[in-house]
Amino acid sequence: MKKLNLLAAITVACSALLSGLQAAPITYSLVNNAAFQDGYTLSGSITTDGTLGLLSDSNITSFSYVVTNTATSAVAISASGTVAEVARIQASATQLTLPLAGGSSFTTGLLALQGPSSAVLWERIRYDQVNFLEYSGAINIGPGWVWYTSSGMDNSLLGLPSTADGSWIIADGGVSAVPEPSTYGLLFGGFTLAVVAMRRRTTKQA
Repeated sequence: MKKLNLLAAITVACSALLSGLQAAPITYSLVNNAAFQDGYTLSGSITTDGTLGLLSDSNITSFSYVVTNTATSAVAISASGTVAEVARIQASATQLTLPLAGGSSFTTGLLALQGPSSAVLWERIRYDQVNFLEYSGAINIGPGWVWYTSSGMDNSLLGLPSTADGSWIIADGGVSAVPEPSTYGLLFGGFTLAVVAMRRRTTKQA
């Protein structure tokens, strides 16, 4: 019985330890697609709460971006914030990707990072118009909302860096946040106290 109680205490402590370490935030670097940005350079980062797979708006915890005129090195836009609009964005440990929109009805996938007076947006659209499938892709950099597309609705895809399945790579180089040493100390301390308390309890019962 004593061993079972001790085992139960260790199990509870280990669960607390794991819950404290799981889903560490991940910071990704925005991918610069100079060939499609009409003379502008894009840099910045996106931080998520560590969720992998399909993301929602709430999974984006912060972002920052800078849009620079490549020829003059003048900053056109810079912004940071937490407000993002997300649809069909996939996250892995190292990349954020936007899949090719599928199906014959109107579908869209997007990632919009909204600063106080500007926004950067990636979008993919596919829809059926009299049995003709049309594709478009855009990176919108405001203010002014300059569109960068694959020459409009020409049934071709914007040639952004992509994965093997055709998903656009929006951001990469994911780096997980490492817990502070104090976090490990607290978790280990809690584990130790749980074991000691259970040992004292079983000793008194004996």
